[in-house]
Amino acid sequence: MDAKLWFAQEERRAIAAFVKDRELEVVVIVEGIDTSTGSTVQCRYSYAVDNMVWDHAIGPCVTKDADGKCVVDFLKFHDVRAAPPDCIDSGFVQSYA
Repeated sequence: MDAKLWFAQEERRAIAAFVKDRELEVVVIVEGIDTSTGSTVQCRYSYAVDNMVWDHAIGPCVTKDADGKCVVDFLKFHDVRAAPPDCIDSGFVQSYA
């Protein structure tokens, strides 16, 4: 195992222990505008320690429609995929910015 991967795993273990010890949670908020009604749409979820999945990345839940507008599939909001050990370098998460 190379040194970079070893340090990444040790860092992950330290972060996981810290999160569990402090009983932290991650709150995710996705907000947008429903184009058919003009209303604000908001999806919130709280991930407690027992809900967190380590060594995974968020799966794709945002796509673009034919007009190039972003569409969020809330049914896929919690989907995760196993992340490669070098996920920082993998380009796994697509940006729509």
